Amino acid sequence: MEIRSNKAKVGFGAFCMVLLFLMSATVTFAANGICEKATVVAVGAKNDANSVKVRNDEGIPFTGWAVGESIWVTLHPDNADAMLATALTAMSLGKQITVVAPGNSYSNWGLVTQIFLNN
Repeated sequence: MEIRSNKAKVGFGAFCMVLLFLMSATVTFAANGICEKATVVAVGAKNDANSVKVRNDEGIPFTGWAVGESIWVTLHPDNADAMLATALTAMSLGKQITVVAPGNSYSNWGLVTQIFLNN
């Protein structure tokens, strides 16, 4: 019995280490395409789609989006109405938003898949 118990302990320990590694890798990957402190500067139509002009207040110079710089982002058509409503709400309340790029890649800020209102 004790041998199985030790094998179970070693197996469980290995499982926990792999799980911890995967969770940390996922968190690191997910953070690569998220600006958690952006300010809505303007809202309008650009390139035949709803767009939001946002300023990077995160303090991180993302590829294609420097600190303090404002860029126009096009809202993904799958949930453009909800993102537009969120951007307008943030703008009217003077709150910041979190902006998520497709595929969590800094290099693709022209299109955004999600916008969240920060507290």
